[in-house]
Amino acid sequence: VPTAAKPKAQVLATPAVRKLARELGVDLATIQGTGPGGRITEEDVRRAAKPRVEAAPAATVAEAKPVQRIPIKGLRRIIADHLTTAKNRAALVTIFDYADASALISLRESLKPRAEELGVKITYLPIIMKLLVPVLRQYPMVNANVDDEKGEVILFQECNIGVAVDAPEGLTVPVVKNVESKDVFTLARELEQLSEKARQGKLSLDDVRGGTFSITNYGAIGGLRGTPIINYPEVAILGTGRIEKRPVVVGDEITVRPIMELALTADHRIVDGGYMSGFLNTLKKYIENPGYAAMV
Repeated sequence: VPTAAKPKAQVLATPAVRKLARELGVDLATIQGTGPGGRITEEDVRRAAKPRVEAAPAATVAEAKPVQRIPIKGLRRIIADHLTTAKNRAALVTIFDYADASALISLRESLKPRAEELGVKITYLPIIMKLLVPVLRQYPMVNANVDDEKGEVILFQECNIGVAVDAPEGLTVPVVKNVESKDVFTLARELEQLSEKARQGKLSLDDVRGGTFSITNYGAIGGLRGTPIINYPEVAILGTGRIEKRPVVVGDEITVRPIMELALTADHRIVDGGYMSGFLNTLKKYIENPGYAAMV
């Protein structure tokens, strides 16, 4: 004959004790009460929870290992303050596009012999800087600074393009002045000189001021895409990624082309998305057909 299940012993505890047990993760059924009539007290609950609390210091010891604290000072502090100002004052927005870099690659290859004669290294950056000139002329609100104190936008005729350089002490943005009046070989030489000065920490104040637009070429260090932050008070900055082969649709055919990703970050208070898209679409056209830029 089956025997009846033994009824569970009644747990005697006040609501306050039960709440404490829940907070400490203690099962009241496992505790032998020491209060009147076997009632479980708060001390009983705390005593049952004590082994769990004592087991915790192992994690505490690991967390208490010495850490290194690095002061944010010097150039790093200047960079931090400048970027914070850009984020706090400007309404930043980034849009993306990509370009078929086939013609860009061919153009660079055709320029290499002359560059070697002149003793300069020709990269994609000076070519893109030169292609930017007619685009900035067509979209002047991007080639501009904002004066928040006076509530004005300052438009520029010249194209003074700042170039982000990853120097040992931190990011710097030397400015190549009057890009519109220089050929790609001159631009390449100036970029080499400014980059070297940046790496040696020898940039002058004149080297880093007067920019009207900036470009960051994270593709040069293997970066694919990014959301660059403007060099305030400039209105916009262009980001260019590495060139990599991808399948794309040309007409009704799938083919493989070298693709460069583009990102444009701008102050949305000054320019709208349509204006930014027009800028990128025009730059894309010139990258894919550099001859168009020469005709503008």
